[in-house]
Amino acid sequence: MNHKTAQAIVDSHGLSPAESLFVRAVAWHETNYGQGWKTGEGAGSHNMGAITDPSPDELSFKHVDSRFDPKKGKVVEYTTWFKGYVDDDAGFRDLEHTVLKSNVKEALEVGDVSAAVDAMYDNSYFKGIHPDRESNVADYQNAVSRAMSAITGATGEAPIVPLAGESGAGEC
Repeated sequence: MNHKTAQAIVDSHGLSPAESLFVRAVAWHETNYGQGWKTGEGAGSHNMGAITDPSPDELSFKHVDSRFDPKKGKVVEYTTWFKGYVDDDAGFRDLEHTVLKSNVKEALEVGDVSAAVDAMYDNSYFKGIHPDRESNVADYQNAVSRAMSAITGATGEAPIVPLAGESGAGEC
């Protein structure tokens, strides 16, 4: 799937332009629109956001992930279940539902990508590999910014920018 195909799918869901771009940037960073999973480890799962599955079903799959463990003072690997979906549309819809919580949407309404990523961390969407919050959030902000640049370069759509009078912290 390319950036324009992903845009067509997500834009059909009625999101704002900023929400659509942000969701696609998360999907591109996390899984290359579901194409980053290896055979036998999620390939064909249509999982756009590396979303885990607390109630595995026949579409779910096991995969190794990593996070910083404060008790051990280091990054640890663990195996967990990830969700599988019937198609790309379903994978994007669940990613939207998972990512676009009210605090993320509020940040995107004013064009503050940094605050949106910070809210994702508060919502436990990602944990990170560093012992501190600031480094984990900064890494994810950088990854989302790179993804947005790649997407807007390919689609020609406008980047997310803060409204006049806002902080400017989320400008990409």
